[in-house]
Amino acid sequence: MQSVLLDILILGLLILLFAVIYRKRATTRLRFWVIGWLFVVMHFVALLFTPVTPLADHLVSSVTLFGLILSG
Repeated sequence: MQSVLLDILILGLLILLFAVIYRKRATTRLRFWVIGWLFVVMHFVALLFTPVTPLADHLVSSVTLFGLILSG
């Protein structure tokens, strides 16, 4: 669990770095790169939740899958 949080923190800092670069040199490629990695972080954050009800389980599964699909 602790290594997953560390991975999310490292990815978040990397995204923050490229978002700062994007503010200086706004290119379409860099914008999509930042958005794609935000979806990857959303995927990993959703994996941290342990749902109790079947509806919550389906919601978490949907968020994790759509995060990866949208990041592509």
